Amino acid sequence: MPAAARNLLVVCCVLIAGCGADRSSGALDRIAARGELTWGADEQGGEPYVFEDASRGGALVGFEVDLAEMLARALGVRARFVQNDWTTLIPSLERGTFDIALNGIEVTPALSARVAFSRPYYRFTERLVARRGDTRVRDLASIAKLRVGTLAGSLSWQLAREAGADAVPYEGVDEPFVDLAHERIDAVLLDDIIVARYATRYPSLVVVADLAEGSYAIAMRPQDADLRRAIDRALAAR
Repeated sequence: MPAAARNLLVVCCVLIAGCGADRSSGALDRIAARGELTWGADEQGGEPYVFEDASRGGALVGFEVDLAEMLARALGVRARFVQNDWTTLIPSLERGTFDIALNGIEVTPALSARVAFSRPYYRFTERLVARRGDTRVRDLASIAKLRVGTLAGSLSWQLAREAGADAVPYEGVDEPFVDLAHERIDAVLLDDIIVARYATRYPSLVVVADLAEGSYAIAMRPQDADLRRAIDRALAAR
């Protein structure tokens, strides 16, 4: 083989090996070098996910704040919160705005085709809420053509639309219950963890049915397989 050809072959082998090394190092090396795990969520989602605690000087609290800090400790780094609108968490994750999206993200076939999910960390039930004495609202079939408050882009939003309801989108989780209590909408369909926290604040409201189940999991970019494995290990250990 001519010397020039041999040299070219060596260069190609080095480049290929280097590319393989970059792929295998992946997200964990970047996170370790940075010294922090960045996680995207939306404070507007409120209790008990991620919210400001006025009694603690506006400190960020919530069970997902605790979860993010636990994951960061398992990786040997600190956690850094990145505020992001809930409806655009996945596009922002795909752009590389943060390492993980952690904010009540529901595992669905559509999202599973775009992101890599960790093992679930919470299972929920979709819960239907109405005003006491309103016999129109009984089950999923009964909300057809009714105004139903929910979170845009969520599993409850999808269920309401498929049932033929006029799904009314909200960004916050308290506002739908306020509007239901004041008869601006006919029902609310949201995750049980939200209903348990907010519906009880309004004596005129009552849970009428549980309609479906789902899971929350942490979303990551598909190429960050090493990060997904590490997070799954940390979740399993807890």
